[in-house]
Amino acid sequence: MATSTAGAAAQQKFSNVRRRLDQLGYKQTLGIESLPLVEKLFADLIHTTESLKNAKLDLSKKTEVVSDVDSAVEPYKSDNAKLIRENNEMHMALIKQKEEADTTIRELKASLRDLEHKNADLTFLNNQYVHKAKQLERESRDKSETILQLQEKNFHAVVHTPGGRKKSIPFRRQRMDIDQEVPPNDGIGFRVPPPDDPYVADLLQVADARIAELEMVVNSAADQKDVTDRKLQGFREQITYIMSPKSQQPVALTSLSCTIGLLAYSVDNFQSNQQGSLSTLWNYIGDIWDNDLGLAEPLELSPVLERPCLITSCSIQQSHLRPARSCIDCTPALPASCQDNVDR
Repeated sequence: MATSTAGAAAQQKFSNVRRRLDQLGYKQTLGIESLPLVEKLFADLIHTTESLKNAKLDLSKKTEVVSDVDSAVEPYKSDNAKLIRENNEMHMALIKQKEEADTTIRELKASLRDLEHKNADLTFLNNQYVHKAKQLERESRDKSETILQLQEKNFHAVVHTPGGRKKSIPFRRQRMDIDQEVPPNDGIGFRVPPPDDPYVADLLQVADARIAELEMVVNSAADQKDVTDRKLQGFREQITYIMSPKSQQPVALTSLSCTIGLLAYSVDNFQSNQQGSLSTLWNYIGDIWDNDLGLAEPLELSPVLERPCLITSCSIQQSHLRPARSCIDCTPALPASCQDNVDR
């Protein structure tokens, strides 16, 4: 009973498998002994077919999605390409600018080193100029003090009298005559101009200008000193010649004394009569006094003899021997013979 049931089930399976194979187009003969293998292969085939169908459906769906994504991504791709191109251009420009910046930095560093060296040199030169300017100012101040000391030594006149006495007469100061006073203020104020705009002064140029000015002053003072030394040497030679035994020493010295007295007397007359001519004469005598600092000392050492004198005999050339400024006050000490000639 059980055997017949199993055989009927096997026959039923064989019939089902044979029918499906025929439906699928497999017409080959099928043995009863290979039925389990065929069933297994047929089940795998059906599963594979269904899997393939499902895969195709999924592929079609995914293809549609991919096409949609591609259509949506296409603008982004173009934008991405554009951005990549711009990025490359910016990268190249950045590299170029970096190279230019490095070159500029190197040049600026080299220029900075040069400027630092020049600044150090100019600072050293400025210090030298400042030191030289201070030295020139000290020399100028010392020369001014020396000139004032030499002028103070000749502020007093020493007059030789016929009796061999010396009389010191103080220096007569200059006098200023005011012809007209300053007019009173009428109340109209003057508008003060606005101050100039501030500016930055170049200390080096100011120092150079100051140094050049001081050098010009020093050169001018040196030239004046040379001229004065030459004139002084000429005066000394003339005085030496006058004091020598070969020359007429008494007559020359007496004539010189008369000349000084007559000059002082003339100055007093001009002071009392002509105030306008007095200032001109003062300036003239001041120039003579400035150029003839050493004339008073030889005269103090020379003996003066009282001799009769005429105004015409006092003819020493003014370009060779002129009285000092302090000789204006020598009128009271004139010799008697010279005073007679003046009165005459």
